Amino acid sequence: MKTFENDWAMATCAVTGRVHMAKNLPCQDKTYSVFKNGVSIIALADGAGSARLSHFGAEIATFKICEILASYFDSLFDGNENEIKKQILSELLNSLNKKADELKCDLKELSNTLLAVGVKDNRFILLHVGDGVIGYAKDGKIGVLSTPQNGEFINETTFLNSKNALNEMKLQREVLNGIDGFLLLSDGAEHSLYHKKEKRLAAALFGITSALRYVAPKEIEMGLKQSFESVVAMATSDDCSIAMMSKKSAYAILDNETKMDFLGIASYKAVVKSDKILAFLSRPRTLKQISRHINLKQKIAKKHVLRLCKLELIRFKNGFVFFS
Repeated sequence: MKTFENDWAMATCAVTGRVHMAKNLPCQDKTYSVFKNGVSIIALADGAGSARLSHFGAEIATFKICEILASYFDSLFDGNENEIKKQILSELLNSLNKKADELKCDLKELSNTLLAVGVKDNRFILLHVGDGVIGYAKDGKIGVLSTPQNGEFINETTFLNSKNALNEMKLQREVLNGIDGFLLLSDGAEHSLYHKKEKRLAAALFGITSALRYVAPKEIEMGLKQSFESVVAMATSDDCSIAMMSKKSAYAILDNETKMDFLGIASYKAVVKSDKILAFLSRPRTLKQISRHINLKQKIAKKHVLRLCKLELIRFKNGFVFFS
């Protein structure tokens, strides 16, 4: 039986918007990530605000699209586009209809948008129905792969159960060609992290995708949760979510003992400090900020930074430490 190793690190975060918190309602954004059958997959679904049970629909959609991509990646990548779209939408709607029967509700009550990216070897499949943004990281920059699908009115979009879902579905199948990161943003997160007029993602997202290449996803998810709750969710009344994946660096796959050799240090505690610095660089930081974060004097923190710079993992320029 063939075994696979996951070369991609994945992190997700979904926080409840101010309106839902005030009304004690659940978060209608759902995210999911999985590595199965050699396929690394991230998915995000945004439940319709007007549909009272859409959080159930969003959860079902994220699980199901991951199952589809993991089970049929090769045939989905090579097959006829129209037939593939029909197959995917049919399986998604079947799962949603089963949930509607279980909850004894109309399918409309489970309405949601859906974004997903699956990667296998040097190929990726992108699926997008509705609003939200799909971006990528390549050559030290962040770019946009798929823009929001909005209708004539500002709050109008396409849901999986919409009559025009098949025609509006985006299906993209390509080779990576240097892409080393993907990210999915919900409509709520767009307010802070996507410039609609310029169709441009916030540069800060590059730091987050870069950090994910080096450190444990749990560290990134903790930082994302703090940032989304204190900043991103404050810029909108909507729920906010993100799902991302980054190609693991050579450093990330090393065990702690090998990291000690690689860094040229004899202390496991120093490895922990180095990893904390890398996780902290989701955006450029000053030495003072880093020294406070890792609880060391600035002079000692600088030694850790310069060591990482010498290994070309990060850069230190004009008073700031950052990923290049």
